[in-house]
Amino acid sequence: MERTHRRIYFNTRAKHQRRSLLIFVTVLMLTFGALASFAVADDGIDSVTVTVASGDTLWNLCSPYKPSNMDIRDFIAKVRYENKLPNSELFVGQEIVISLN
Repeated sequence: MERTHRRIYFNTRAKHQRRSLLIFVTVLMLTFGALASFAVADDGIDSVTVTVASGDTLWNLCSPYKPSNMDIRDFIAKVRYENKLPNSELFVGQEIVISLN
C-alpha cells in the first residue's frame, strides 16, 4: 500500500510540475510575442517632408500627422519651431518637415 501511495504522490507531483512549466512557457511566449509586435509596429519613419501648395495652411498640413494626445495648436508650434518659421506664413513650394515622434 505504501508503494501505491508513493506512486500516486509522484504522479500528482509530476502533473503539477508539468502544468507549472506549461504556464511558465505560455506566459513567456505571450510576453515576447507582445514585445515583438511592438517592435514590428515601428516602421522607422521619423519625419515627413511636405511641399506647400496654393491655399495650404499649417493647420491643414499638420492635422493628418498630429499625435492623438496633443493639441493641434501645440503641434503647429512644435512644427514652426523645428522649421524655424517666424510666423505661420507659408509660401508655395516651401518644404516643411513634420516630425512624427
